[in-house]
Amino acid sequence: MTCFAADFVKLTADNFDINDKYEKENQITANFVQEVWPEDIDSLSATVTAEFYDFGKNVNCSLALYDEKGRLVSVASETKPSPKGSISSFNLSAGRAKLADSAKLMVWDSASQKPLREAKTIEKIKNALIIYLDPEKGSDTNDGTFQSPIKTLKKAVYSLRTNQDKLGPNDDTIYFILKNGEYFMDDVLKLEPKDLLSNRYQVVFTALETQKAVLTGAVDITGFTLWDENKDIYRAEVGTDINSRQLFADGIRCVRARRDEPPAGYEYKDGVATAQESEFLNFKHIEDLEFAFENNWMHDRCMVTSVKDLGGGTIQFNMSDEVWKQLTTKNYFSSAKPTYMENAYEFIDEGGEWYLDTHEGYLYYKPRAFEDMKKTRFTMPVKEDFMKLSSVSSPIKNIDFRGLEFTQSTWMFPSTNGGLCINQNEYYRNGSNNAPMEGVIELKNTENVNFYNCKFSKLGRTALKMINGVRNCTISGNEFCDLSAGALSVGGVTDLERNPDNVSLSVKNVQVENNFIHDIAEDIKSCAAVSAGFPIDTRIGNNEIYNTGYSGIHTGWGWGTLTPSATKNFVISNNYIHKILNDEIYDGGAVYMLGHTGGSVDNLNKLTENYVEDIRKPFGALYPDEGSSYWEISNNVVDLSKQPIWYYGGGSARSRWTHIHTSSINHIYYNNNYSTTGNMQNSGTSISYQPPKIYAQANWPDEALQIIDRSGIQPQFEDCFSERLEEFYDSGNISTYVGGEIRLNVTPTTSKAKFYNSAKFDSYAQIKNDGILAFRNGKIYAMEKGETEVTITAVENNLIREHTVKVIVN
Repeated sequence: MTCFAADFVKLTADNFDINDKYEKENQITANFVQEVWPEDIDSLSATVTAEFYDFGKNVNCSLALYDEKGRLVSVASETKPSPKGSISSFNLSAGRAKLADSAKLMVWDSASQKPLREAKTIEKIKNALIIYLDPEKGSDTNDGTFQSPIKTLKKAVYSLRTNQDKLGPNDDTIYFILKNGEYFMDDVLKLEPKDLLSNRYQVVFTALETQKAVLTGAVDITGFTLWDENKDIYRAEVGTDINSRQLFADGIRCVRARRDEPPAGYEYKDGVATAQESEFLNFKHIEDLEFAFENNWMHDRCMVTSVKDLGGGTIQFNMSDEVWKQLTTKNYFSSAKPTYMENAYEFIDEGGEWYLDTHEGYLYYKPRAFEDMKKTRFTMPVKEDFMKLSSVSSPIKNIDFRGLEFTQSTWMFPSTNGGLCINQNEYYRNGSNNAPMEGVIELKNTENVNFYNCKFSKLGRTALKMINGVRNCTISGNEFCDLSAGALSVGGVTDLERNPDNVSLSVKNVQVENNFIHDIAEDIKSCAAVSAGFPIDTRIGNNEIYNTGYSGIHTGWGWGTLTPSATKNFVISNNYIHKILNDEIYDGGAVYMLGHTGGSVDNLNKLTENYVEDIRKPFGALYPDEGSSYWEISNNVVDLSKQPIWYYGGGSARSRWTHIHTSSINHIYYNNNYSTTGNMQNSGTSISYQPPKIYAQANWPDEALQIIDRSGIQPQFEDCFSERLEEFYDSGNISTYVGGEIRLNVTPTTSKAKFYNSAKFDSYAQIKNDGILAFRNGKIYAMEKGETEVTITAVENNLIREHTVKVIVN
């Protein structure tokens, strides 16, 4: 994180000098407030936001309710101007909902009476048993009616056994409707087929209002007082029975106190780590210190157990034995030199950093410049698992999850194990075993289990995992964001799951579509955003994947083995994947394939019509690795113009659009792709390679532009994701003169580099305290000749985006 001892001020639109080259797109977002419409509510609500950049309009929004014969029951309507370049908001509420059966949300141009977007509809729940929950007003002794809701999910599921007599002869669905509030996941919710009657009924777990029913594993931390005035460090007493690897301030991820470099004079030889930095001898709790290692595709950790004074300013770090041996003896582990260190009180020197002293029971925190310690809510995840759905014999099936938010869990294994040794992706060493990371929500042996319009955020390990038989499931319209590890894992990679004869363990007919997956692998950078084992008849398509530590999509396993796997009829298409990998974790891809498939020359798996850009690695944006076979790679657009040369791990190389580096890769068929570079390697076997059509400056022809347009989230799902600041772009250095006002030549953008209105997020500026610039009455002025920097910090959706621009004063 960038942090200066500097002036700090909140910005307004007047501080920005927007570049008009970024497309400004009219946008109208319309949503019902309610995720579902039960009989028990008196009114129905909706929200609309409108932005116009061609010219302003008078906008009419109407929410109309109709009875079963289509007759109007009630209507709520609002008309007001939406000026060019502004954001207009509408909040509608229509009464008499108990008399209605359907509703329509419409947005019109009041002058022309023409619709400005497609109308949205919702229908009232019919033929269903409904059990209500309320975390604040509910009680586990209640009967689950609207007026008498149950408090916890565990009790609500259990109550189904006593409510079966309420199922009517025409009922075909059971709803668990969660009212607004936070549901603390004190116990793991374990579900089996017998718990839900889902073999006979469709079961729906849903929020009453979209993403306002929040399932959380965090507790509140209160009672902060100023501890060190000189360093601006606060302290709260939390007791010695709490532990976590994450902390959030008003939902914003905080940073475990760290130093972004190894110890001075660090050396590793014959299993021993030494350094020329005796200050470590004075650390109060050196046994809490972790070394972090980022290398190729791995993000490892090892805890320090003690420090020994060798004399002459030299110290020796004694490391956690088993993990240290694992790390220093595995292939590709580069000289055991940490890239950073974390988890020591002595490292707290920047805003947003924290340290938990589990020995004496205190939490220490240094606030960010925009945080008020009297108003900020601090939450610490203390639970690891939320939900386990499993069945040994017949599958658990016919379950939908709708409009829920799953947030804030931790994963303590790296702490209790003395570190973390990664093999690849979500697989790590647990003793002598290659262990898969479990899911916070984990499903085993499932059929027709679906997630719609949910949000998975701030979870400590893989958010959603589906293994040991996954059939006819859909993951659609969800947001996965700000996750410590991966977002979604579909299918495991054991030999049993690889075998195409084990039908009961296969991944078959799974659709992962129209999800917004971003800011992934924040703590364990070696985890892919989406992982798929050996899928059959499956599509991963029309997702946007952005800002990940490792690969965007990772599929397969097995390296150079020629043993066929179950994978066939697998399609990865129309995804928009960008800002993937980094300068330390760089051996992956926008799409990474590994191991032999079950395809054939006549039945190829397909990687097609994806748009990938800003892939931060040298070895191939589209990357079939060892043993990959029977893939068609066609009609993709690869834009590496931002990174024509990638600097990594002390080296550099020209970026490659694809990478076939060994003979075990076979039967890959390339045709009709587009790229900004033709750089590639082809050392495979039976490779049919048609070079891509090269457009070095990304001045794409119409066919490529159509592929780009079809990639990512489809228009009918855009309403699910309203907050989407992604990148800042500047026009180069700012040059001015002494006494001149400075406007920041920085343009905020959203998906596909389209203009994003700064009114949607909070933004701040920091300037170095070097006397060159100063804030006066909300403006930035040049005070002295010289060169300096301004760092913009934007806060939206509990995420921070930063951008620094250089200023030259003549």
